[in-house]
Amino acid sequence: MMKKLTLATIIGLIASPVIAKEEAEVMHWWTSGGESAAIKVLAESFEAQGGTWKDSAVAGGSNARSAAMNRMLGGSPTTAALFNTSQQYHEMIAEGMLNNIDDVALANNWEQILPAPTLNAIKVDGHFYAAPVNIHMPGWFWYSKEAFEKAGIDKEPQTVDELFASLDKLKSAGYIPLALGGQNWQENLLFATVLSNVGGKQLYLDALGKRDAKTLNSDEFKQVVDTFLKLKPYVDAGSPGRNWNDTTSLVINDKAGIQIMGDWAKGEFTQANKIPGQDYGCFPGLGDDSLYIVGGDVFVFPKTDDSEQVAAQKKLVESMLSQKHR
Repeated sequence: MMKKLTLATIIGLIASPVIAKEEAEVMHWWTSGGESAAIKVLAESFEAQGGTWKDSAVAGGSNARSAAMNRMLGGSPTTAALFNTSQQYHEMIAEGMLNNIDDVALANNWEQILPAPTLNAIKVDGHFYAAPVNIHMPGWFWYSKEAFEKAGIDKEPQTVDELFASLDKLKSAGYIPLALGGQNWQENLLFATVLSNVGGKQLYLDALGKRDAKTLNSDEFKQVVDTFLKLKPYVDAGSPGRNWNDTTSLVINDKAGIQIMGDWAKGEFTQANKIPGQDYGCFPGLGDDSLYIVGGDVFVFPKTDDSEQVAAQKKLVESMLSQKHR
């Protein structure tokens, strides 16, 4: 009898349909406290739709992008990878390294619901190759309310002169005036912020967009460079190699006065239970006429002919841009 039951059970198991869950390996660089909370939301959304999220976190944007590229070139790509819509994005498309996600984009009316700048960034030659997951302004000024108060700074600086006056007061009061992580991308971000605030829109576009030689040799651009270099004495000795979120912690813990960083820094203040307007403040530039620069992160979907992985890619896109997250 036991043998008959066992055999019947086995036959039943073989005959029963197995519902497979799409497994997606997702590579990204969202490793700080605030970023981890954000990636958790995306993972939970995917799994709520029946998928299995395999997290592959790599600290540092350039490190994560390099790791994703190596996986693609080595023939074992992840299901999805976090990137920016930079020149590298366009090169991957030109080399046929990405699957397009046109059917999901069309079925979900992306042309109608996404802002034009976002569409222009992700759509190339009539095809969609990326799922946008945020829109950022990279040049916010974050500051410690306690440090400003103790340094005798009673208002947010609105000009370059006022900024340096505030930095001097912070230094005299014993604070790190300007918190900066000494990594290339953070220094580039700081320079771009100085360029936009000191040089203005046209100089910014001509210098960074067109790489115009005349602009780069102009007196106006030299003034930008001089202003940038003038900030160096206000940066602490622990800056080289420091991660951006560790740098944000200096402001959170009232050890530094100001950090210039993207609006993703807010997640770190939130994770630390800091209250805006009470514990910290922020402003997007020097004065009402300062430029508001927009950027963001996207997930791309490496080329694969594996039907299960293609299905997982489509489910990822649908979950990332679900109505819940808009």
